[in-house]
Amino acid sequence: MNPGDQQSDWFHPASRGTPGTPPGQPAGPGYPAGQAGATGPTGPTGPAGPGQPAAAGAAGPQPAGTVPTGPPAGAPLARRTVPAAPGEGGERPAPVPLSGQVRASSGGPVAGAAVTLADLSGRQLAVAATDATGQYRLAVPGLGSYLVIVSAAGHQPSAGTVIAAGAGARHDVVLRGGSGLAGTVRVEGTGRPVSGAMVTVADGRGEIAGVTTTGADGSFSLSQLAEGHYALVVAATAYTPVAVHVVVKEGEPLRRDVELPASGRVAGTVLDAGSDRPFPGARLSLVSESGTEVAATAAGAGGDFTFSDVPAGRYTLVASGYRPGVVALHPGEGRSQQADITLGAPEH
Repeated sequence: MNPGDQQSDWFHPASRGTPGTPPGQPAGPGYPAGQAGATGPTGPTGPAGPGQPAAAGAAGPQPAGTVPTGPPAGAPLARRTVPAAPGEGGERPAPVPLSGQVRASSGGPVAGAAVTLADLSGRQLAVAATDATGQYRLAVPGLGSYLVIVSAAGHQPSAGTVIAAGAGARHDVVLRGGSGLAGTVRVEGTGRPVSGAMVTVADGRGEIAGVTTTGADGSFSLSQLAEGHYALVVAATAYTPVAVHVVVKEGEPLRRDVELPASGRVAGTVLDAGSDRPFPGARLSLVSESGTEVAATAAGAGGDFTFSDVPAGRYTLVASGYRPGVVALHPGEGRSQQADITLGAPEH
């Protein structure tokens, strides 16, 4: 718009301008009758008002087609109202519909999947669940980019970005998964189930991917494991821990049973043969039948010692520097065996 075309907010409702009037010289009060701007002969002029020339009085009747040259004297000023532009005034943007379908990698719909809508800073905006056909619907607060997070039991979670346009947006998701690991933990050699055993799964980077405990029947189950190689570790009180390597494939639940070797606890006191008093600080070794040292410890201030998680078997208890005291030990099945030993004089 040119500067000469701008209009003031204040105007006279009766003023319209007159054809033929020179630009920038509007006709109106203060111009004598017949001055440039009049379009034709005027009628009789009425009485002049106080302090006004006769030509500035109210005009009489005018011929048809004559346009008034200005507002009547003393006419009130009116203010023009300019309509506000769309979106001004703090109006909230209209919500944008977002819909889609969640399917498994096999192609079937995933019912009951949780669909979370968040902004790019991670702030949660809305949550929905898929229906029996895997469909979901959400209302996006306005135009822009958003984060859609989908999770479902037995599947790996998924996250993606969606751009909401004016007509709405659609975001379909395919969830990988269906992979899991299950099995039963039993006592080696007896088949008896081990309840309350801790089952841990670690991936190739050493990060824990899942933890659970066995039930009363020794069973365990871990779901939502990504495809890959894992270390399955099972540990329980009074049993020797076991670690095995497993490979989980997508869409193929894996079963792996584990047997824990029974172990026991060996405890006792070391006494001096000459005084029959406790012998603190004595170094003790637990040696298997094959001659392998399986554990070692030192006696405490009261001559006491303890070996924990000892597999079932026959062992020899030896104290360095003294004649060995041989004791037949059969720890296992969670039993604790007392093995007091008296040290003889050192051999010369």
